[in-house]
Amino acid sequence: MPVPLPIPPVLADFSDGLRSVWHFLSSGGIFMGLIVVCSIMAVAAIIAKFSDLRETSVMPAATVDVLTALATGRELSDTRIHGTLQSDPSPLGTVARAALLVPHRSKEEAMASAQTVAREEIIRLERGVPLLESIIAAGPLLGLLGAVVGLTRVFKALRPGVTDPSLIAGGIAEALNTTIAGLVVAIPCVFFHSHFSRRIEHLAARMEVMVEQALSACFAAPPPPSSPS
Repeated sequence: MPVPLPIPPVLADFSDGLRSVWHFLSSGGIFMGLIVVCSIMAVAAIIAKFSDLRETSVMPAATVDVLTALATGRELSDTRIHGTLQSDPSPLGTVARAALLVPHRSKEEAMASAQTVAREEIIRLERGVPLLESIIAAGPLLGLLGAVVGLTRVFKALRPGVTDPSLIAGGIAEALNTTIAGLVVAIPCVFFHSHFSRRIEHLAARMEVMVEQALSACFAAPPPPSSPS
C-alpha cells in the first residue's frame, strides 16, 4: 500500500488560512455577503479610476505640445494643429477643440465655451468616485446592522432556562466580524476617494491653465507697426 506524501508546510499554512477566511466570512451572515459585494465594487472602481486618470489618457503628449507651442509663440502649421486636436478624444483635446477650433469673437467667449465643455469632461472623469463615497457610508452601516442582528441573536440565546453556547458564539461572531469587515472595506475607500478627488482637481487646473495660455497668445493684439525713421 503506497504511503501518502506529506503536505508541505507552506501548502498546509495556505489551506489553514483559506479556512480561516472562509470561517470569518461565513460567520457574518447575509450582511457579510453585502459587504463582500461592496468590496468587489470598490476594487473595480479603484482599478478603473487609476486607468482613467492617467495623465497620458487625460492630457496626451501631442495635444500638450500643440497647446504649449501656441502659448509660447512657436510656429506650427494649421494642418498639424487641426489634425492633432480633431483626432484627440481625450478631455484636454475636447476642451481645446471647443476653445480653438470654433470661431469666437473674443477670448472671454472662447474661455466660456471651453469652461462649459470642461465641466462636462470633469463629470465624466468623476464617474466611479461617487460609488466609492457610497461604499464609505454603506460599509460601516452594514457592519453596524450585522452587529445589531448578531447581538439580537445573543440575547435570544440568553433566555431563562435556555443556554445554547453555539447560538451565543455565532451571534457574537456575526456582531464582531461584520463590524470589522465594514470598516476594513470603508477605510481604504476613504484614502482612494481623497486621492482621486485631488487628482481630478489637479488635472482640471492644468487643463484650464494650458487652454487659457493658448487662447491668450491667439487673441493677443498684434504689435503696433514701427514708425518710419
